[in-house]
Amino acid sequence: MTKNKILTGFFVCICLLNSCGQQINLTQKQKLNDFEYLYQTLKQNYPYFGVGLRQTGIDWLAKHDEFVEKIKAANNDSAYIFALRDILNELGNGHADMSFVLYYEDYTNLYKKVADEYPRYKKWVAALEDGRERSLYWQKLLDGDRQEPEPDTSQIVSSPRADYSDSLLVKEKTGIMTVASFNLFNIGKDKPRIDSFLHQIRDYDHLIINIQDNGGGATRYWRENIVSRLIQDTVVYPQYTVIKDGSMNRHFYPEYFENTRVVEKEGTLQHIPVELLDGTFRLKVETDTIIPQNPIPFKGKIYLLVNSVVFSSAEGLAYFCKATNWATVAGVQTGGDGVGSDPVPFILPESGIIVRYPALTGFNADGSLNFEMCTIPDIIIESENSHERLNKLINGIRQEP
Repeated sequence: MTKNKILTGFFVCICLLNSCGQQINLTQKQKLNDFEYLYQTLKQNYPYFGVGLRQTGIDWLAKHDEFVEKIKAANNDSAYIFALRDILNELGNGHADMSFVLYYEDYTNLYKKVADEYPRYKKWVAALEDGRERSLYWQKLLDGDRQEPEPDTSQIVSSPRADYSDSLLVKEKTGIMTVASFNLFNIGKDKPRIDSFLHQIRDYDHLIINIQDNGGGATRYWRENIVSRLIQDTVVYPQYTVIKDGSMNRHFYPEYFENTRVVEKEGTLQHIPVELLDGTFRLKVETDTIIPQNPIPFKGKIYLLVNSVVFSSAEGLAYFCKATNWATVAGVQTGGDGVGSDPVPFILPESGIIVRYPALTGFNADGSLNFEMCTIPDIIIESENSHERLNKLINGIRQEP
């Protein structure tokens, strides 16, 4: 059984504390020590340097000396943390950043709650609590820059629209379920509404599950609230999980170094990126199982509507639909990163700054990286916006024989 994404792809914005202790005032030597630790940790554990080079043209590892000069030029703590932020941004990965600093209390409280049910996440709590002493100081520096861009809305739980809504097209016998976030803490709240809706459409011909602009949340949301309610029999499907053999990865994900093999081209896995074939990456082939839970006897056709913002655990649903043919995926190529689990935190030794990075990655059925190639829909629907894309799908359904 693979590990589900728990908190990846979203965080709850809270009011940040105003007080954060005395200044740290790192020396240049301390800053350089920090950077070298960051560089070596990512070099030994991070899986996406090749993807970054192909997508952005940036060879991050080759820029070591340039990054060192950038750190040397940072003449105070504020300049330093923004230099680090810029260096991490060059990875071009939404899960490699200092979000654990910006939303420290939020993440800590969430992982504490999650660890009650999933003990493996006690390691996340321990890492975050080790960074407590200085986190608020760095948090204030990051938050105090008024030129900072707004946080990535694909990762925020709150939204201008409701996270869940539904509607009925009675004449077309089509139900539309729109889920803007797979918020872990909305699973119980949304379940009665989803159950009621599914009972209403039990005799309908079509169901559209619209997850456009859904940046993720918890895999449990769609497994428990949607899929297990609509499948009539147990569904088993493969997952190909890949991890680099680094000490940080072994600490957080020791189970992914058991019963694994070195990544190599085999069987259908013919499109593996060349950088993963250097002998340092391990492959764990698993099967994931979803069991029906009081299933609704719905026999109509199911569509999953996606766009480029679909990411993390929302991408996991798109991956599931493609792997099992449970639903027809419509829309445009997704944002990817649906095979894996939560990014891991590590603390820079001199500053106490908490950095996170994704440790696990995964293959599509052909060996391509899900993070890079994402999910290609069965039905491509180009449009100016999400609303127009939904209307095009509805019109297509109307024209079906």
